[in-house]
Amino acid sequence: MGQDKGGKYYREKIKNMWVMAAILFLLIGCFGKDERAIARLEKQIAKKEAKIKVLKERPKTAEDTQTVKTPPEWTVIKEWRGEGIKSTETFTTSTREWRIRWRTYDEVVKDGGVFKIYIYNAQHEVIKLGANKYGIGEDTFYMSAEPGRYSLEFNSKNIKWEVTVEEKR
Repeated sequence: MGQDKGGKYYREKIKNMWVMAAILFLLIGCFGKDERAIARLEKQIAKKEAKIKVLKERPKTAEDTQTVKTPPEWTVIKEWRGEGIKSTETFTTSTREWRIRWRTYDEVVKDGGVFKIYIYNAQHEVIKLGANKYGIGEDTFYMSAEPGRYSLEFNSKNIKWEVTVEEKR
């Protein structure tokens, strides 16, 4: 879930220290025993180690303890199951992005079932056709609309259905 930014910072500093050590060993291998170069690199490594020690020992700040926010997830608002014609109760969305997931099944006659979803606003005006399916199937219809009150009407013949309304929270 949350990540410690301070811990990530320390890991990065330690990684840098190891890179410096690797460079030291490469230089020793390439240039033999150039004592001045080795001494200079050892000083740089010692300075980096001292900085890391100071950072580890300092008191934690609010920034160090901040957690990363998790992205919004789809959350169920309402669910319905049935067959035939049904008008739902009003439901309320609190975000601009919401969706309708639906599935049809148990068709009486192959390819003889029909399923439609009508989406209504608070004034009970049709604003969208969310599904128009012949036969068995499933889909998700995404809405981008002002938060508010909505209702649905399911119209089916010779087929059963399941419908879920969800929004990101």
